[in-house]
Amino acid sequence: VLFGTANDAVAKAVEISSINNLYYILAGLFLAVAIFYAFSKLPDVTSNETVESSPKPTGPLVVMILGFLMVAAAGPIANMTGISASVLVYSSLVIILGALLYGYLAKKDANSAKWGAMQYPQLILGMLAIFMYVGTEVTIQSNLGSLLNLPEFGSLSNADIKPYISLYWGSMMIGRWTGAISAFNLTKSTRNILTVIVPFVAFGVILFVNHATGTDVGNLYAYGVCIVVMIAAFYIGQEKPAKTLAVFGTLGALAMLVGLFTTGHVAIFAFVSGGLCCSIMWPSIFALSITGLGKYTSQGSSFLIMMILGGAIIPPIQGELADSSLGIHNSYIVPVIGFAYLIFFAWKVSNELKKQGINIEEISAEGGH
Repeated sequence: VLFGTANDAVAKAVEISSINNLYYILAGLFLAVAIFYAFSKLPDVTSNETVESSPKPTGPLVVMILGFLMVAAAGPIANMTGISASVLVYSSLVIILGALLYGYLAKKDANSAKWGAMQYPQLILGMLAIFMYVGTEVTIQSNLGSLLNLPEFGSLSNADIKPYISLYWGSMMIGRWTGAISAFNLTKSTRNILTVIVPFVAFGVILFVNHATGTDVGNLYAYGVCIVVMIAAFYIGQEKPAKTLAVFGTLGALAMLVGLFTTGHVAIFAFVSGGLCCSIMWPSIFALSITGLGKYTSQGSSFLIMMILGGAIIPPIQGELADSSLGIHNSYIVPVIGFAYLIFFAWKVSNELKKQGINIEEISAEGGH
């Protein structure tokens, strides 16, 4: 799929449900590991800090898990009860958002320790950010094939769509290769040079492999303009998570709006460039969310990872809108909302960290995805 080498039969088989199932499997694995650790006798570990039990987050977390399960079982439940699957999908989103809102607004002054990592607003805001980011990343591509089947987008066949799907996931690679430059101990001038060179090397790899498989890549050359914009965004972000997230979130929202209000290749490249915008968000969100958690950092990290299930919730939401009178094209308002929240998160979490006396300029990106 990444390099457009899948044949038509495979392309038809790769549907949104296939991607959602991946996240359901991951959810099951996370739950299994949690149960294992809950009932296993773990070895003693030397620590300078005692981590108190944190019973308060249990309620919101259980409610969110129920919301996830509601989407996973939406089809069978709808068949058994006659309740519309759309109602179940929308309800699950309301349940998950409600649980996070409760955790954020609940008073914690008197018993903050019992809330564990969730006593910190940056974590709860970050949990929703991961949920929105992964959901946005998945939903853009998941519905792209149906979008490009429309007459205003050229009524493309499966064979003609493959290069654009390849380019979307390739855009993730372009952004992550570029973001990885800062992980090496290089001089500033060398990093600046590589920030220009590496994206086009990655773009060249995508073009070469697609061409080698017999795909006409002539229509993809214009995408270089989007890569130039991404390079400028890296310089503006200055390797600072909050600033980088705000810049790429803004570009993502603008790209989706351009796609909504145009058609043809301009709209296609606008939507595909969402991959460039999403490519660096995981480490930025993660770093901002766990900063200041102290002894609760591991617990907070677990909560953040759980929220990747946004990739199984948000695409069905867009799918329901696409099947309504709104249509597949206008349903791309969903990733606009996702990027808008990420812009808000970058601003809000910066303020929260400043209130705690944390200098956000000293925070560096964490992890990878």
